[in-house]
Amino acid sequence: MDVSKDKSKELLSVITQINKLAHNGFRKKNMPNREFMLLKTIKYLKNSESTNEYSSKGVKASDLSKFLSVTKPAISKLINTLEEKGFVNRITDKSDRRVVYINITEDGDQILAEETKMFEEFTHRIVEKMGEEDTDEMIRLFKKMYDTIIEMECEYK
Repeated sequence: MDVSKDKSKELLSVITQINKLAHNGFRKKNMPNREFMLLKTIKYLKNSESTNEYSSKGVKASDLSKFLSVTKPAISKLINTLEEKGFVNRITDKSDRRVVYINITEDGDQILAEETKMFEEFTHRIVEKMGEEDTDEMIRLFKKMYDTIIEMECEYK
């Protein structure tokens, strides 16, 4: 096996390990990561300047599915869970009853703010422990990785 394949496996392994630790390390287990990410996405889409259609009505489940690259049944199940917990509600479009919009409730906003604060504190502690120089280098490398992935996506289209 060549060095490139060895490094690819090592990179994937480290990313997987970091992902597991990060998702388990910053929370008090108030909310599973997938629920947190769905609430963050709803909030993001509703606040995004480029998507004014979401600001008044809400976000369609199909748009959440596309944005997160998750199947529609998985998104629907997750929305059901968040609705049962009182974190989101559904609003049926009066002109087309097939269209349902998802909105975050006050309780959803509150838990999202709490979870986001914990995540930010967790990230801050990582930066403090790593130091400014290593953090700057990691940011530079993550940006380079992001640009490389975007470039590769364009090659596949």
